[in-house]
Amino acid sequence: MLKQAGDIPLIAAPELESLGFSEDIDLYRQFTGAAHIASRNVISTEIGARSIGAYALTVPALVNLFQDSFAGGVNTLVIHGFPYSGDYFGTTWPGYTPFNYEFTDMWGPRSPSWRHINDTLLYAARNTLLGKLGVAKVDLAFYSFGVPFPHRRVYAGEDLNTAGKFIPKPT
Repeated sequence: MLKQAGDIPLIAAPELESLGFSEDIDLYRQFTGAAHIASRNVISTEIGARSIGAYALTVPALVNLFQDSFAGGVNTLVIHGFPYSGDYFGTTWPGYTPFNYEFTDMWGPRSPSWRHINDTLLYAARNTLLGKLGVAKVDLAFYSFGVPFPHRRVYAGEDLNTAGKFIPKPT
């Protein structure tokens, strides 16, 4: 993980992590803002790592993480947790599960939701493509002197997030 925001423009494809950034859109923006200013077209996140136990993250919760990442300026998703899929000595179903079953999720053929994940991943892929087209713009910027790491919230209000959220209308 990068130690300073000043390092972000030096990386061709900077990556954050939803777990390390506490799934906080404002913290994502502190990272992605520097990447956008440096004209980086690939800003990725390792998404979906949560310390709630293996096989516990639901597909709707994963989609919410996608949407928060897109709202925070991320345009490439690297989904956490596709473990080794072969036979592993001393294991039974579901096979090898890294991280001592403490972190989500073991996406793959052994996951009960795997057969239904295709539409979700296609949704993510379409939005990832859209996030790479055009120029990222934000109507508001805060300047906070100092390094934003360790992660801390600069503006504690939720009013700006609420005002900027896309809420789909029922059809």
